[in-house]
Amino acid sequence: MTALYFYRYSVYERKKRTINIFKNSPADCSLCTCHTGSGISFMEICSICPANLYSCSSYPYCPIPYIPYCQKNPDCHKIRERKMNAARRLFSSVFILFFLTAAQLFAQDSISPIIIEKENLPVILQFKSRDDAFFKEHQKIVEDNNKAIKLKKQPEMFFFLHTFREDDKTTLHWGESQLISLASRCTISYDTIATLNGIESSTDDLIGKQIIIPTVPGLFIKTRSEQCHTSLEILLHENYAGMTLTNTDIYYNINGEEYIFLTNQRFTPTERAYFLDSTLGLPLKREDFWISSTFGKRKNPVSGEWKDHKGIDLAAAEGTPVYAIKDGYAAFCIENDKTFGNYVILSHDTGKMTSVYAHLSSICVNQYEHVKKGAIIGYVGHSGMATGSHLHFEIRQGGVAQDPQSKMDLK
Repeated sequence: MTALYFYRYSVYERKKRTINIFKNSPADCSLCTCHTGSGISFMEICSICPANLYSCSSYPYCPIPYIPYCQKNPDCHKIRERKMNAARRLFSSVFILFFLTAAQLFAQDSISPIIIEKENLPVILQFKSRDDAFFKEHQKIVEDNNKAIKLKKQPEMFFFLHTFREDDKTTLHWGESQLISLASRCTISYDTIATLNGIESSTDDLIGKQIIIPTVPGLFIKTRSEQCHTSLEILLHENYAGMTLTNTDIYYNINGEEYIFLTNQRFTPTERAYFLDSTLGLPLKREDFWISSTFGKRKNPVSGEWKDHKGIDLAAAEGTPVYAIKDGYAAFCIENDKTFGNYVILSHDTGKMTSVYAHLSSICVNQYEHVKKGAIIGYVGHSGMATGSHLHFEIRQGGVAQDPQSKMDLK
């Protein structure tokens, strides 16, 4: 009786098997998965040493053959195993290297932006097809793109440039919103024009501004947070930061700022509500105040030192009502602060913007209370470090102080 040892190699297992056979007699092949019944009946030469070994007679046609090792050299199976493991490692390394290289090349290709420079764009002078060839061409491309989108085909993106002028009103017939009138005339959604041109509000004054007009509806989202200059851009950047891109999403570099374009995407209800009602109210009624100190470097009226004034001072009579400039909630309601006295900080747009109201005589809201735009939050006073009755007012975006006069009409 001779004992043969077989090693079966598989992804999931490697089991040691023992078969007892009589020489020159039929063998039991029940352990062989080919089930030919012919058993182990002929001799082969070991590939590692010259000794003879027994093998399944169906080899190499057995679908899952046993891999034997010779009887004379007990180390043959170890050598064979080391060679097979080395081959597996080499194959795995080559495969991983190929996969990573292909992924890197694909990633580089997918994020390579299309560079657009304003000065190279065709200029639309008038929004009349019969008088302006570029506007006529723009309208034709938009029409073709709308058809392509309905047929689920890839639209063609082109950009045109227009400098907004007072006489555009005769052709655009704008009312409260110059942007919405422009979008309607160009048959492009206002979402698209607004996100491409950094327009924060539907009521922004566009006179004198160069407006880039695309030919495909969608949203332009800035890919770098440091390039987001408005609350709307910050909101969109955060909302779409973790999105899964598709093959219709395209990267653009427009005048040095990087965007990803989401074809045929529109504002969400929250984003639309913010955009359409993003104008800021005044903290005091226009007839109740005058600007006693502006934003920037100034000599502190109390200490006499030159410091950054991170807001503006609005001189007003004691007890004048102070109003919330925008919907939000009272993040802080502080009393008897050494510098600001009684003051309120309102948080707007989920914390992307805050407004500060300081030196109040009294506070009318509670901390964490939701407030509506135009609601009274306190009254003018001279609490804290103040030389007279006034409202110290600040606007901060992303924690950075902004000049309130650049955000609202305080004249």
